[in-house]
Amino acid sequence: GYNSTVGYYPVINNRTVKNTTLFDYYTSDNLLVSPAQFDAAMNDSLLVTAYNPSKVSGNCKYAYAGRVIPFKTQSGKYGMIKVVSADENEEGSILLEIKIQQ
Repeated sequence: GYNSTVGYYPVINNRTVKNTTLFDYYTSDNLLVSPAQFDAAMNDSLLVTAYNPSKVSGNCKYAYAGRVIPFKTQSGKYGMIKVVSADENEEGSILLEIKIQQ
């Protein structure tokens, strides 16, 4: 079955400030932004236009290598995560590159 983040990292429940981030799973699942487009983004125009607010979730559970995942923070900033590498096991690690509006 699927565990949420707090299932794996229960210490998160102890945080006093909990800001919501919404991940655009539609764009990520359908590979609508390529890693090359992510790399070429030099301003926030792609960060804003890539985000599809109708297909979002507070979880991002399919963060496979080569995926680009648009997101929006609780404070309204847009960003994207490029998954450079990800182990597909519970004890694995993940390498990310992140771009976010200033």
